Amino acid sequence: MIAGNKTEKLPADFNQALETIKFLQARLEYLQDERNMLEAELEQILNSSNHPIRIINADKTIRRINEPFAALANIRAQDARGKKCWEVYKGPLCNSTSCDLEQVFKGKKVVRTLFEHVNPDGTITSYTGTSVPFRNRKSKIIGITETYRDISRRKKLSSLVTETEGRYRSLVELSGQVGEAIIVMQDINNQKAIQTYVSREWENITGYSRKELIGMPLTRLIKPGEKGPMLQRHSQKMSGISLPGKYEISIRTKTGCYITVELTSAHSTYNGQPANVAYIRDITERKKTENELALYRRKLVSMVAKRTARLEQMNHKLKAEIKKRAQAENRYRFLFEKMPVPMIETDWSEIKKGVDKIKNAGFNDIEGFLKNNPSVFNEIFAKYRFRDANKAFARFWGVSSTSDFNIHSKEILDHWISGETIRVTRHLMAAVANNRTKCQYHWSTTNLKGKPAHCINVFYAPRGHKGDYSRVLELIQDLSNEKQLEKHVKALLKSEKRYRVEIERQFKQRVDFINSLVHELKTPLTPMICASETLMNQETQFEFHKLARNIYNGSLQLNKRIDELLDLARGELGLLIIKPETLDAKVILRETAGNYRDWAGRKHVGIILKLPREKLEIYADAERLKQILQNLLDNAVRHAPAGTSIIITARQTESFVEFQVRDSGPGVPADMRNRLFEPYYHKPEDTLKLTGLGLGLALCRMFVELHSGYITYHHLPGQGSVFSLTLPRKERT
Repeated sequence: MIAGNKTEKLPADFNQALETIKFLQARLEYLQDERNMLEAELEQILNSSNHPIRIINADKTIRRINEPFAALANIRAQDARGKKCWEVYKGPLCNSTSCDLEQVFKGKKVVRTLFEHVNPDGTITSYTGTSVPFRNRKSKIIGITETYRDISRRKKLSSLVTETEGRYRSLVELSGQVGEAIIVMQDINNQKAIQTYVSREWENITGYSRKELIGMPLTRLIKPGEKGPMLQRHSQKMSGISLPGKYEISIRTKTGCYITVELTSAHSTYNGQPANVAYIRDITERKKTENELALYRRKLVSMVAKRTARLEQMNHKLKAEIKKRAQAENRYRFLFEKMPVPMIETDWSEIKKGVDKIKNAGFNDIEGFLKNNPSVFNEIFAKYRFRDANKAFARFWGVSSTSDFNIHSKEILDHWISGETIRVTRHLMAAVANNRTKCQYHWSTTNLKGKPAHCINVFYAPRGHKGDYSRVLELIQDLSNEKQLEKHVKALLKSEKRYRVEIERQFKQRVDFINSLVHELKTPLTPMICASETLMNQETQFEFHKLARNIYNGSLQLNKRIDELLDLARGELGLLIIKPETLDAKVILRETAGNYRDWAGRKHVGIILKLPREKLEIYADAERLKQILQNLLDNAVRHAPAGTSIIITARQTESFVEFQVRDSGPGVPADMRNRLFEPYYHKPEDTLKLTGLGLGLALCRMFVELHSGYITYHHLPGQGSVFSLTLPRKERT
């Protein structure tokens, strides 16, 4: 065998290695195809997104960007590959140790950033960036994926929501400034009129805290007899039914007292659910004033009703004027378009800048400077801007609707500074220069139709605008009717004073007449009493003694009637005076009862005293107290049936003593009880019998009231009558 032709034998594993290489080549081609497919899918996903996206390698080079990101960075997508991330587009933390990639390597799973991008046209777009790790098959971080979202629209909407909420709060705060409360009522879980929102003024009115009011049905605060009509109105409102006018209800406060409020409501939505929004004002003081005026009017009518028909006519006129004023005071609705009070929203920001320049120049008297420099005033006032106006304001100026208001706004402003209101405007500019956020002022003007008006304006810069005055709320209260009514009231008061002087003069004549009458009656009566008493004591013959006794008793009875007439007349004129002192009522009760026992015994009627063991100490006039008890016992003995008893009881507390005189007589008919304590009033049968003048009970009530006490009558069916009188134990301070 020749060595050169010797064939070398291949290794045994050569073929196996060759097969392995072929398998690996095929596997590599498969993986390459899969990678190309994944790259194509990734490219499609990136370019189908509207949000800018870029993928950054671990070495901070760009792996890939989509078309929206290319437009954002102003670069072609293929040109960005391989460049450093900050060279393509520099974010807020790029090329720093706090960049998104560094934070991901430190273990943060998601990194979020907020930044603003300046567009070529100079506008600004706000973005939020979200970075997440980009991993290989072995979950090793090989980069990050950044996604940018445009949040400019969302920020704008959020700003608008914030501004709207601020305007709403300002309206609520302004309503509180003028005493108007706002509540929202909704029907929840079959419960009606649940309070789901309350303003601070409602807390002030009711005395409850917001926490206590939220979730409480409004009916819990309403007087029981008024709950039904209120719930009916609430149901109609929740159904969308329009109910004109205002509604008065009585509200129970946390202290337990009832106040009168005036309520206006409107159907709306709150938190996406139907709601009844109510605007409430406390009118307790106004009601009190109206009641006092009504009481005064009745008193005045009763005093002069018989004097002159002219004063009666005046009183009717006063009634009409008061009713007209009450109607005028009820014409208000708040919260802008639904508020009947004229209200505007204005922009004083440029005026604020103008007056601040004057102040910074060293002029402290801004109002005086503007008065002496009308050209500067006109230049500043030209920057006054209307923002909004409600329907009431348009009507106030004689404009048909708010849609026409912008057309007439310049005409209104020119009209505004053409009269005396220019002084008010200078005053307001000075207030703005001194950073005042609230003031009110009086002014008079005429609207575009020439109608005169006298008003009060409330100037208010709400929270959030106190520095720049970019939004100011101005509320107008028209006092034209009140001014006219004030003139009428002054005229009526002047007439009332004249008539009151005349009445006082006539009262004095009446007092003089009564004194003269008493003198004329008592002058001949005194010797009659003395002479008859002497004859009665000296005459021994029965017939003459009886005649003398009749004359004596008749004279005493006549003297008693004269004293009653005199006391009643003095009481009606306010001239009756008592002399109270601290005394023991038991002594007076026993003495008075003893004086009537003989007469009662002759009628077979008993008198029983049921008194406490302790001393009955009261503060009273002894003579007047005797007179009260005598009148009550006189009536009781006269009407008590034979064989019955009159029971006198007394009980005392720390501050008063109550006396009761009870008999078993027929009592007073129901149709006569209301007039029982009127002077000169009798039962019909007593009138026919001429038993007296009917002054006893009237004097009792007068004496009791002079003691700051009270007397009442109670009928006990089948048992008789009870007269109760209550007197104080101590002197009133």
